[in-house]
Parts: sequence; C-alpha cells; structure tokens
Amino acid sequence: GGHREALAVAIGQPFHPVHSCNAWDDESDGSRVQLLVSCWPPAAVRRLAFVGSSLLGSWEELRDGDFSGVPMTNLVRFEIDTRSERVISHAILADGAQLDHPKVHPRVHTRESRFVFATLGRHDNGGDEDATPRPPQSFGCVDLAAAGGSGELVDAWHAGPRRLVDEATLVAMAPADASEDVDERAVWLIAPIFDGETRTTSYVVLDGRRLSDGPVCELHLPEGTFVPWGLHGCWQEPASS
Repeated sequence: GGHREALAVAIGQPFHPVHSCNAWDDESDGSRVQLLVSCWPPAAVRRLAFVGSSLLGSWEELRDGDFSGVPMTNLVRFEIDTRSERVISHAILADGAQLDHPKVHPRVHTRESRFVFATLGRHDNGGDEDATPRPPQSFGCVDLAAAGGSGELVDAWHAGPRRLVDEATLVAMAPADASEDVDERAVWLIAPIFDGETRTTSYVVLDGRRLSDGPVCELHLPEGTFVPWGLHGCWQEPASS
C-alpha cells in the first residue's frame, strides 16, 4: 500500500492508550481505519486527574499485591475518520474485561482481525467503568465478532495462585497449505510466569486454539534465577566492588 505522513487523531474522550494491537483500513479509499488498543477508560483517567495521582500508580503498593489504585485496562476499538482526523466511534469490548498486552496472529497485522490474545485479570468490569483490577494471572482470547460485534472472552487459562503472567509473544503455527486462509488462533503463545511464592520464573508455551488446556510445555529458569513481574523490565543494584 501507499505511505502517508503520521496522523495525529483527536480521540474526544480521555482514554489513555497503553498498548496498540492492530489497525486496518475499513474503506477502499483509506478514509476509515479500525484501531484496537488496550486503554485505561475515561472514568479512571478522570479520577486520577482529580486526585493528582500518577497514571502509573504506586509500584510499592503493587509489589505488596494491592492493585486497587491502578486503572483497569480494557480492550477498546476506535473507528477513525482520516479525513477529519477524528475518532468517530469507540467501544470498550468483551464486557470490559481486564485485558492488556493485546496481540493478534502475526499474519493479520494491518488486516481485519477477529481474535485477540491478551493478559487477563477480571473477566468483566461489572458495569463499572472504573472497576478495581485484579493481578493479571491468566491469558485470554477474545472473539471480536461475538456478541454482535461487542466481543466476547471465549477461552482462558489461569496460571495458578501467586503466579503472575506477563506479555506474550505469538508465533504462527506452520499452515498445512500456505494458500489457506489464516486460522487466527493457530499460534503458539510463549510467555514468562513469575511465581511470587517460590520467587521463580518459568516460560510457558500455550496452544492458542485451546488455551484452557494449559501449557504444552513449561521451562523453568535455573535455580536462583528469576525475572520479577514488572513493566517491561527491571533494575538491578550494581555489584559491590
């Protein structure tokens, strides 16, 4: 396709985008774009602005297992009119489930997609846009075409007590026939799991077609080595000289 300058878009509501997932042209002339993003919802952003709190919240509280001060992250679909450079519609998907680090099959990036994989806490927001999140201990799969296009959580795997999941990498399974349509759930989901009880880290491999079956493989890091749950990385004190 063609190339164009970066487009700054007015959302119109105080969503706080966190992680983008996919985007595609919805019209042949490129005048409409569909965008999938994990976001903090307007009610949570307004609350944080009112009390003057950092959008990232308190990592000390998170470390102690208290997620109550952190916004719950939702999967949101935006429809963008590229001519007016505005969002003309938006929808929080899958009953407001707590979803972050959303991913789609690698072969459908920039194409219309149906299934999204993500880390998962609460399965819905209970009708409260500023609901209190839970620790992310699961991976879920959302069918965007379900529930009349509002999206529905159709599969999930829970890692277990005191185990926190983190951002996954999706690896496409080799298709039986390269000419076949993409099976968007035919992926290997590879991700780290931090066990807060044992202070250990393992990497799991999940079959995207049947998450609830659990890992097809789990590899543990060597004893005494672990990756703490955090925001894309961590700091380590320098060794004393």
